[in-house]
Amino acid sequence: MRYPGSPLPPVTSPLKYWLTNLPWLHDNELEPRPLFQRWFVPESLLRGQGGRFAHLAPLSLKLAHRLGANAELRTTLKRLGLNVYPTEDERTGPELLEALADAWEEGALPAGGFDVFLGQVRHAWRHLDPSGEVPERFLVRTRARRFEVSNVRIF
Repeated sequence: MRYPGSPLPPVTSPLKYWLTNLPWLHDNELEPRPLFQRWFVPESLLRGQGGRFAHLAPLSLKLAHRLGANAELRTTLKRLGLNVYPTEDERTGPELLEALADAWEEGALPAGGFDVFLGQVRHAWRHLDPSGEVPERFLVRTRARRFEVSNVRIF
């Protein structure tokens, strides 16, 4: 029962739910994926090097170009769950570290192999916002050219 003057509970619009959680983006993928499983990698990083990011399911070069030129659209898609590969001094949450842990477990190394992958892990740590969330899963280097996935349990 709702009392007069009490706030209404927040309701997610059906359209926002659909755009956030269901696979709808057919962008050079065999099967569409929800936005939270896709990455916007800037065009300058993708051009000629798309294979280095294949394990992150990046948007196509054409769509990366469009989002690079339209900050409002990029911001809207980010609010709906699209991941953004950090550049320069940007700070991000734990999503990149968690995506790289998933890729390692799946055996999905990028073109360029371990060295490129290690560079992306270092990049992810360098851009992690220290005042933000801690990744639930991340990679720990155990020996030369080897990682293990570590799970964080907060009590």
